[in-house]
Amino acid sequence: MNVVLYLRAVNDINGNPRRLFVLLENGIVKRVVDEGYRGIPREFINYPIVAVDVTPTEYRKWLNSI
Repeated sequence: MNVVLYLRAVNDINGNPRRLFVLLENGIVKRVVDEGYRGIPREFINYPIVAVDVTPTEYRKWLNSI
């Protein structure tokens, strides 16, 4: 089963968003996408999305895995 995790950290000091989409296929990370100001990527629209609040440190760890 495929699912998308929507990882949300608080905005940075300049107000920039810190949000990522993580595509999981059968529990394995297949893709990590930084949201920026674009919103949800089109290829993730049809998957169930689970929002998860994370710390800025956790956000950076996921971002560095791209």
